[in-house]
Amino acid sequence: GAESGYARSRYLSLDLRGKTFKYTTDVSGLGCGCNAALYFTSMRQNREPSEVGDYYCDAAKVGGVACAEIDIQEANQYTYMATLHAFNNSWGQNGADTLGLGLGFGGGTVGHPMARDWTSENYGPGSKCVDTTKPFQVATTFHADSQGELRAFEVVLSQTAADGGTCEVRGRRDEYRVAGQSDVLLQEKRDGMRELSRALGEGMTPVISYWKSKGMGWLDGVGTDGRGPCVEDPADCPDSVRFYNFSIERAGDS
Repeated sequence: GAESGYARSRYLSLDLRGKTFKYTTDVSGLGCGCNAALYFTSMRQNREPSEVGDYYCDAAKVGGVACAEIDIQEANQYTYMATLHAFNNSWGQNGADTLGLGLGFGGGTVGHPMARDWTSENYGPGSKCVDTTKPFQVATTFHADSQGELRAFEVVLSQTAADGGTCEVRGRRDEYRVAGQSDVLLQEKRDGMRELSRALGEGMTPVISYWKSKGMGWLDGVGTDGRGPCVEDPADCPDSVRFYNFSIERAGDS
C-alpha cells in the first residue's frame, strides 16, 4: 500500500461489542436528497486496494470491494436510517447483504426496506421530540452476551428541550436473518448478527461521508406505504454538516 499512499494498517480499528458509541450531530438545513452518513466498515482487514488504492470497502461494493458495513447514521432533516449489512467471508465478493436490516424512519423505494420505528411527528424540523433544526445526540449500543458476542443493535436519538427535559426516539433489532440468502449445503439462513459479531471482533473502521443525489428516495422517499417524508429529492444541500463530541462507553454506563 505504500506506493498508493494509503496503508490499511493505519486505519482506526474498533470492536464495539458491549459498548455504546455516542456523538452529537447537526443536520439542520439538510433537505430531501442530502445524506449525512456515519458508518463502520472492515477497511483495516481489507487486503484489496480498491479502485483508488485506499483499501475502502463497503456492502454496496463502492470502489469495487465488498465487506461488512454498519450504518449508524444516514440522515437529513426529514429522515434517519441505521442499517446492518452482514458479510459472509466464505462467499467472497458476493458475501455482502447489500439491502441489509434497517431501523429508524426512512423511505423505501421498490426493492429497498422501509424503516418506521418513529415518524415525522417525533423526528423532523419543528418536531415535538427530536427537532432537526437543532443538534441532537446519537447513542448506538452493540449489546453483547456473556461471551462477548453481538446480540442486539440499538440506536437512540435524544435532544434536551428548553425546559431541561430530554425526549428520545429509539429503534432496536435483536435478530438479523439475511433475507433470501442461505447456505444451500447447510440449508440454514445466514445469521447476520453472528457475521457482524465476527467483523466487529476483527475491528471496524469509522467513516464519515456527506453527499447528495436526486435519487435518494431509498433513504427519504415516501415509500410503498406513502408514509415517508420526501415526495422528491431536490438535493439542495448546505456546504457542511457537523459530527462532534464523540465518546465510547461500556454498554449500561451513563
